[in-house]
Order: sequence, then C-alpha cells, then structure tokens
Amino acid sequence: MNVKNLYKVFEHYIEKFEWLNQKPEPNESYKWVAVQKFQEAFDLNVPEDEFAKMLYRAWNASANLIDSNQQQPFYALVEYARKEPERVRAMFANLYADDGGNLSARQEKIKRFLNDTDELLQKYFPTSHLYINTQRSAMALLWFYDPNTYYYYKATEAKYLADCVEFYDDWGTYNDFKLEIFHRFCDEIVEQMKKYLTLTETHKTRFESKELMHKDENLHILLVDIIFCAKRYGLYDGIPIKDSSASAKRLYLERKLKAKELYEAVCTAEQNVALLDEAKAIFANLIQSGTPIIHKTLGTAELIECADGFITLSFPNKSEQKKFGLIQSLANAFIKIETPNFDELVEKYRSVMRVETNVFQQYESAVKAFSPYEEYLD
Repeated sequence: MNVKNLYKVFEHYIEKFEWLNQKPEPNESYKWVAVQKFQEAFDLNVPEDEFAKMLYRAWNASANLIDSNQQQPFYALVEYARKEPERVRAMFANLYADDGGNLSARQEKIKRFLNDTDELLQKYFPTSHLYINTQRSAMALLWFYDPNTYYYYKATEAKYLADCVEFYDDWGTYNDFKLEIFHRFCDEIVEQMKKYLTLTETHKTRFESKELMHKDENLHILLVDIIFCAKRYGLYDGIPIKDSSASAKRLYLERKLKAKELYEAVCTAEQNVALLDEAKAIFANLIQSGTPIIHKTLGTAELIECADGFITLSFPNKSEQKKFGLIQSLANAFIKIETPNFDELVEKYRSVMRVETNVFQQYESAVKAFSPYEEYLD
C-alpha cells in the first residue's frame, strides 16, 4: 500500500474538514446522524402489524446512503414488508445474525438475502428496475445496523482510493464479489487512519455538535466519508496515481502469487534448517552416550572425539584413528549406533542430512529471492 499517497488524502481531508461539515451544505457529518437515527428507528421485535411502519422509519433515517432517484433497493423492502412482514422480518434476522467475523459465512448470508429479495421482486414488481437489491445495498444495510463491524461499499469511489494507494487486488463485481479482499482493503486503510492522530483528533471535533451522532468507535463511518469526499471534493489533487489498467493489476496479482510461492520456499528452507539442527543435537547425544558404534566396513568402533560435526573413531587392530563427518556418515549408512529406534530416527532426518552442506545456503538463497516480493505478501 502506498501510505504516502494515503496520508496526502488525509492531509487534504483535514484541510477541508471545517468546510466539509459546515451547514447547510455540504455537511457531510449527516452520515453519522443517519446511522444514529437508523439504529434508533430499527427494531426487529416490533409486532407484525407495526413492522412495515418501523422499516419505513428506518428507511427514512437512512437518507440517500442506500436509495437514490435511480435505485431504491431499501424502499423495495418496505413495500415487501407491507405485503409479507414476517418473511421480511426473517430475512433481516438472517442477514443480521452474528457470523463471528467469518467472511465466508457473511458472504453466504448476503447471498441468501439477495436471493430472497429477487424472489419478492419477481413476485410483486417483476418489471421494476428501481427495486433491485445488490451486494452494495446488502452491505449498506449491514453497515447501518452495526458500522463498528461491517463496511459500507461504494464501488466507484472505493476503486478510486484503491488506485490511489496502489491496492490492486481485485474484489470483483456485484455478481462476483470477494468480501474478504474488500475487507482487507478497508482494514488496511482504517489501520492507517488510527495511526494518523491528527486525522482522528480532527474527526472527534464533529461530535461537539449538539446533533446526536453515532460514536463510530472503529472509524468505519469516517472511512466511508473519506472515500466519498476524496472523489467528490478533490482530495486527490496533486497526488500521482499509477496506472491501474488491466495489465498493471495482472502484474500485481502475478507478483502476489510469486510472493506466496517464494515465502513458502523460505518456510520450507527454514524448517529444513531447524530439522538439521535437531538431527545434529540428537545424534551427537547418542554417539556420546557410550552406545556401541558400528562402521559399515571396519566394524565396531570406539569413540575418541565428537566435535564440530565430526567424529573420531578407533578400531580394533587399526593403529590409525579415523575421522568422519557425523551427519554424512549417518545419512549414507556408513555408521550405525546400536540404540532402539535408530533406523526410524535416521529415516526421519535422512533427506536433510544428505544435503547437510547446502541446507543453510538454500535458506539464505530463499530469503534473498523472497525479499523483493515481501511487500506483495498478504
């Protein structure tokens, strides 16, 4: 992520903060007010004959953050509730059910919700283009319900910020939306927002107003405001934004895949180093324990010394002592230690013992190869 570009957006947002929130316009603080009013209005437990009226009040509180003149997915739900209140209540209950932060489960909740809305649309307003619900509207309804947990999605504006900060991972389209990738994008932005104390301190001043606003503890509403205002009010001015063409994104994804592949190679090499160190320690202890040592061709031996990865052995009827590499001798079955489970131990470590001289070099090479790609690893 290009944090430098992101911080410039924050700087421009702070510079224009007073103007952005002045009354009557633009007064972008209405987002915090709208969420507060929605939560005051929404009540899943009202009687059946009150459900549609309650949902209408919640719809009215949401201002223009879900519906517009061209799209009215939330108002469609009000219409459905007037006809089938209990079904719509069940739809909201399923959508708002705790998913424990499991984004796959959340994506499935959204999918079920949209399937239900499609069925109701075909049943009551089959020719309407206004009442179509999408991934965006479902995510907005979740965000209104609990903005500390969920993220609001505004496709065009979010893509602009993604390009600005060079987040090229693709979360897809409404028909093929990857919630995990979009959440990762939002999480990374929010993490930087929390670090930029001038931004958070400036943001707090909006609550000095007498209007009731959602407290936005996790800054998810502020994220929406920055994403929206950046495009609408010129917060990208003077910021160099790199090419986000299909070829650039393809290159980025290729580098991500390469980063994953190289990181796995580092992990494997690191495991081999640890395994070899473990083998050295185990066999050094065994060889020095007084257990009989047998050489493949020279027979039973007496240990004279074990140091620095080598063993010095003395053999009957041989005046000259012999020095061997401990690990290589074990790996190639030149020596054997008369101890239980010896064969199983050798087999466990044989693959790394055979390449003893290259194990650490392979680790260093893997780290060096991975280093240029480290920034692309999730």
